[in-house]
Amino acid sequence: MWFLKAFKVIIFISLSFSFLMAKETFVISTIYTKSLNVKVNEYSALARYLENQNKKNLKFDIKLVKSAKEAVTLLNSSIIHIFIDSLYPSKIVQKDTSLRISAKQWVKGKEGYRSIIFVKKYSDIDSLRGLNGKTIAFEDEFSTTAYYVPKKEIENQGLKVRNLSGKNEVNFIFALSEENVAAKVLFSKVDAGAIDEKSYKEIDKDFFKPIYKSNTLPRRLISFSKDVPPDVEKEILELLFNMDKTKEGRDLKKIFFKFSPLSDRDKIIVNEEI
Repeated sequence: MWFLKAFKVIIFISLSFSFLMAKETFVISTIYTKSLNVKVNEYSALARYLENQNKKNLKFDIKLVKSAKEAVTLLNSSIIHIFIDSLYPSKIVQKDTSLRISAKQWVKGKEGYRSIIFVKKYSDIDSLRGLNGKTIAFEDEFSTTAYYVPKKEIENQGLKVRNLSGKNEVNFIFALSEENVAAKVLFSKVDAGAIDEKSYKEIDKDFFKPIYKSNTLPRRLISFSKDVPPDVEKEILELLFNMDKTKEGRDLKKIFFKFSPLSDRDKIIVNEEI
């Protein structure tokens, strides 16, 4: 019978080792609303970089999600561990998880971006209060600069933003792209639109005027679940902050450009209630 006991011990050790190894795989996630294949390629490159460069023999994988609700479920089930997205989705996910926001990602050379609310050039609307009883086009429900921030600022003026017409209310629609937002304003399908500053600069401003510009917001945020130990988080962040020190990292910079710590101003923004 001794060999049966020995066999059980070997099986137990093997299963325990497999379990420990599985715990060392950290899964990176983000919400995708379009261009899934592009996102898969980008985040796969990030996972490879972290796996190749870390000194703890950690493994990395990716799992992209379709919504904040799915991200919450997977984080609370310890299926994903690192979440990278813009301010609004990150705050939504953080609200129902133990997610901690730790750093930021620059995009296309820019540390942050701003939200713009605009109307047709000769519109008599010249302030957010002027949107009372009007209709505004947002991009989509996950956009920070083209939904969350402008909606919040309109509501700070004492107006309600919802799909109803009434006193002190602003009706809204989702246009699903920055181009569609501008088109709906241009052709008077809506009274105002909200997009990010870069997109606004790319449209023909001879036809539009801004009535609101936000402060600069961090572009994307890097967050960690409770399942990521502090020493592992520290090493991951060091690798992200120092991508330019290796060839693989420099190649990755062509996609993700730069990661950096949160500034004091960023910390105030990410700690605000949604």
